[in-house]
Amino acid sequence: MLIRYLDFTPSVAAPMDCAATAAIIGRAVAGPGMVLRSYATLRADGEWVRVGANAYFGERATAHIADSTFPAVIGNDVTVGRFALVHACTVEDSVVVGDAAIVMDDAHVGAGALITAGSLVPPRNRLAGGWIYEGNPATPVREIGTEERGAAAAGIRRRPAAAVGTATDEPPLERGDHE
Repeated sequence: MLIRYLDFTPSVAAPMDCAATAAIIGRAVAGPGMVLRSYATLRADGEWVRVGANAYFGERATAHIADSTFPAVIGNDVTVGRFALVHACTVEDSVVVGDAAIVMDDAHVGAGALITAGSLVPPRNRLAGGWIYEGNPATPVREIGTEERGAAAAGIRRRPAAAVGTATDEPPLERGDHE
């Protein structure tokens, strides 16, 4: 769903793969090749959400803003896992944000970083690119190479995913999944 907000209509370049239950709202601009799975949301209802080419947002992932304060700026080839939140921050090219991970207001994640499943990047933190980050708050674990990061991103995009980027204790995606 492309949803107008005030005077702003989302602008998404083709091609894109957007689930029927996904939503792109307001001042959102996205490059070609974006994928939004079920209930994923780009919520630009008071500031900009800018997404580069070939971005992926897993089921119930959200990119949001801080109203009239901080946009969400997301680079090219970024992978955001299920239930993850990218909130009013900058995520550079080729970053992997694992399932249920959170990147908060005014944080900056450098190119090629991997935020592991369930980790939290607190407000205003600056994370260098090319590292795996884990925990609450997210701290560097070790450097990560292009091949390993690519495998983690591919796993999140394909399911079943690589262990560093996925979580197994998330709530069900659909009503009745837990019954």
